Amino acid sequence: MRPIKIYLDSSDFSKLSDLSKQSPEYAQVRDYLVRQRNEGVINMYFSEVHVLEAAPISPSAIPAAIGRLRTIKELCGKNCVTHPIDVCRNELSEENSLDSVSVVRSDGTWIPSSFDVSEIVPNVEQIIMAELENLSRAARRKYSKSGKPTSHAYTELTQLYNGDIAELAKKLPLSIDAARVFERYMLGKASRNDALKAVQDSVTDLVIFGHWHEREWSAASDLLKHVRKSGENFKSTLLEARRQFDHLITPDSGLGSTLKKSLPSPSQVTKKVMDARIGKIATEVAHSMGIVPRSMIDPWQVAPGTSCSIRLAIQVGHRSVLHSPPRAPSHSDFPDIYQAIYLPYVDIFRADRFMASQLSECNLPFSTAIAENFLQLPLKIREVLEAR
Repeated sequence: MRPIKIYLDSSDFSKLSDLSKQSPEYAQVRDYLVRQRNEGVINMYFSEVHVLEAAPISPSAIPAAIGRLRTIKELCGKNCVTHPIDVCRNELSEENSLDSVSVVRSDGTWIPSSFDVSEIVPNVEQIIMAELENLSRAARRKYSKSGKPTSHAYTELTQLYNGDIAELAKKLPLSIDAARVFERYMLGKASRNDALKAVQDSVTDLVIFGHWHEREWSAASDLLKHVRKSGENFKSTLLEARRQFDHLITPDSGLGSTLKKSLPSPSQVTKKVMDARIGKIATEVAHSMGIVPRSMIDPWQVAPGTSCSIRLAIQVGHRSVLHSPPRAPSHSDFPDIYQAIYLPYVDIFRADRFMASQLSECNLPFSTAIAENFLQLPLKIREVLEAR
């Protein structure tokens, strides 16, 4: 039987990282989840959103952040979900087959595909061979053999660029073992593939990532900025969706025009009109990402995750802006909307009480169970098992 896929909320990891501050039920549910995972009943998944929200915002917050990151690793292992912007790109691009959209994974790769380790780790062999082009034939024979750099060439290159290599190593969250592999690679004693794998494994190890902040706060902050920047286009379009939701009411929709204060809620808008708006916004997202979008006649079928985020953005926009009484927008709204992209791909989705209620009002065409409280998870797991 396929394990139940559970997507947890960032607050779950935060609370579980310090059980002394929680009621005894939290430890009991945590132990239950671990048992169910070990028995193959469930798998828990983390995402880039969890990592960013767990990461420290200042040097003094590093110890608590490491605790949160360690909790994520202990519960999820390497079970994670593809970066949101990559999910969005894969869903929307007409170049991709719908069958090729892969979201859940077991390799721990939470970073976006735009963060390419191979572009960071220098190709030492290419550097050496390029340098040899400027030397005489006799000199080239000293530094290359059978078209490959000699150990003497690697040694001299390492000595020449020793400072640069040290700086590069600081910019990567390397474990002690990975640093050794990296050093051996720079000396020509390990392959480039070995070096890339060592760096990739270190980058995706959340505990190593947390401790990296202790050693290199500036470099770690730079990496987080790069990851956050990856979602900016998606973010700006979703925020626009919040402002645009009143345009759902068009002259030809059959609903007529109304004053802004008396506009119907999104749940009262016909499915046809809502789907058309979701499809239009999804197309705008694709254009903002520089990709040719696939047909959005049925956005729920071709782009379920993206459609889910857009639908929730519209719902929260109505509730936060025009609902009476209005709800003040929260800084956590965007991360919650952003990660709703995973809801169609899991069996149980954790959200806070407000977002859970908004997701319920969205009438989403998915069977995913929504848990508004961490302590509800055992019940939700039993319900999913009974429904199979």
